[in-house]
Amino acid sequence: MKNEPLEALTAKIHAAGRVALLCHVSPDCDTLGSSLALAEAIRMAGKQAVVFSADKLTDKQMILCGAQEVVQYNPHDPGYDLGVLVDCSHPGRVGDSAQVLDKCEEVTYLDHHVPEESGEVMSGWRDVKASSAGEMMCALIHHMGVGFTSSIAANLYMAISTDTGHFSYSNTTAQTHRAAAELLEAGADSARLTEWLYRRTTVGYTRLLAQVLSTLELLHHSKVALLSCAYSWLEACGAQEGETEGMIDYARDIQGVEIAAILKEGPDGVVRVSLRSKRRVDVQKIAASYGGGGHVRAAGCTLKMPLDQAKEEMKHALCQALEM
Repeated sequence: MKNEPLEALTAKIHAAGRVALLCHVSPDCDTLGSSLALAEAIRMAGKQAVVFSADKLTDKQMILCGAQEVVQYNPHDPGYDLGVLVDCSHPGRVGDSAQVLDKCEEVTYLDHHVPEESGEVMSGWRDVKASSAGEMMCALIHHMGVGFTSSIAANLYMAISTDTGHFSYSNTTAQTHRAAAELLEAGADSARLTEWLYRRTTVGYTRLLAQVLSTLELLHHSKVALLSCAYSWLEACGAQEGETEGMIDYARDIQGVEIAAILKEGPDGVVRVSLRSKRRVDVQKIAASYGGGGHVRAAGCTLKMPLDQAKEEMKHALCQALEM
């Protein structure tokens, strides 16, 4: 079946000489791994590509091939023929990197999330049935006529693995496994990558995890689980900002819990909320009511209020969602 958005995105990349790839704020391995894989594929096609992230990468994310080449916005950078938002579709999701878009002749996106209620602000390729941007990127790189190197395969395998909870979430499909199998055949080392991603931690992470778990609150007959993390704890524990990723699973996995949330205070005082659900609740709708988005079972939003106030706001919203 013809995929017009995929074909249009491929044509734009082929027509561009310089391409800027933009990761979303609080970057995970899906946005980073997908961007780095596409950057390598674009360079293999004889073009230039630069990956931008408004936030610094964690030590764990530095295992991604080419991670040291990810840069932040520089006002002295030359312009680009094309800007591609990866794993998001709104300029507001890329933080300070949005300034790069002013230097792009054309802007598009590749995203697997449900669109924000404000609607599309540009044309691009969206597939909400895909498990991850990494899964979509497999198809894009194929369509570009570029083969998978071992480094492209490793980056895309990490992108897919992390966004599917190591192939355990409900967004994992037969196509997800087909894509992963192809990446393994191309040289992705599953044992090494899994060891690094899931079985290796730092002292700082362990101390922060203990602090975060101590905030656990169970509400609405223990069907809602809430965690929080103050920004000051990062320095106190010797942890990095991105190391809170995955901590929400400790709350979600509690028997009887239907909705889990973790509220993370940023250096600017803004609170980023991650939401997870099991079966009954569409957390994307909750996130959308606060200007965020995501999927039925995994979503997020930003609250511009103090952490304590944000916690009370979320408690009310999550309990109310269970009553509907």
